[in-house]
Amino acid sequence: MVKEQVVENQSSHGRGQWSRVKQVVIVSEPALESRLLDLIERNGGKRLTVVSAQGRGLTGPGGPDVSGQLVRIECFCADDAAERVAQAIAAKFFAKYDVFVACAAVDVLRPEKF
Repeated sequence: MVKEQVVENQSSHGRGQWSRVKQVVIVSEPALESRLLDLIERNGGKRLTVVSAQGRGLTGPGGPDVSGQLVRIECFCADDAAERVAQAIAAKFFAKYDVFVACAAVDVLRPEKF
């Protein structure tokens, strides 16, 4: 687990402090969008972004290659919320749906938003 880290902003755009938060990225079929958004918000995910995407790859273990429309959801949140979001998605969707979850530590300005 990454601990919050604050460093001074060195940019020429003014003063500010960087704060470390988690970026959680979820990619799934569009039909799951509203259910995923509700689950993310209930588990502490904030600052949600949703975009339509296209992709291709395997559907499930050893499944056939598929191409098609996808939805990509990004949320930024504290470490504990990121863990809750990822675990809740895994428990509810992984067995039946082709859902991908990734998590990374990122630095953001305006840490009070998270």
